[in-house]
Amino acid sequence: MIYCHKCAKKVKDGVSVCPICAETIVPELRDDEVRPLVQTLHKRSNYYRNWIDRGLSYIVIGSTLLIIGVIFYFLSFQSINTEEGQTLVLNKGTSEFWVFMVGVISGGTLLVVGSFLAIFFALKRRIIRYDVEAIRAHKSSHVDKAPSLFVVWGKAIHKFFKELVWKIKRRSHKAKDNKVSS
Repeated sequence: MIYCHKCAKKVKDGVSVCPICAETIVPELRDDEVRPLVQTLHKRSNYYRNWIDRGLSYIVIGSTLLIIGVIFYFLSFQSINTEEGQTLVLNKGTSEFWVFMVGVISGGTLLVVGSFLAIFFALKRRIIRYDVEAIRAHKSSHVDKAPSLFVVWGKAIHKFFKELVWKIKRRSHKAKDNKVSS
């Protein structure tokens, strides 16, 4: 993929003219073209950050409403005397039950929407940040595809377990050396 240095539109390789601004697309950037392109991409990244923050706010509000709804669910039970003793029965006619329903429905909706917004825009922001680093490093508007998040996580998890195994082996060797010397 390659960026238009004027409008920062990402287009496919092989395109010679930007479909948005009709500017000729050049793969190599001059020093005075790198900074405006990076600034435009930073603005877009900040726009995505605002959507991530909005999604996180929805998650917090939705979780709070779910907790309040569950509390009101337990408050909507009534104790009834029967021949066997007292029995708890869910009373769907109480206001507590309807507060539970509204809390669970609205809280669940906000939680799902907030999760979607946060994840979707975090992935888009991650790609832009990867592209900005590539543009700065190579002074080229041509960028490779950002590695998959699963690849990044897989490498981090592999590195963690490799270090963990190394530390365990090192600790066991120290223990053996201490037994031999004593």
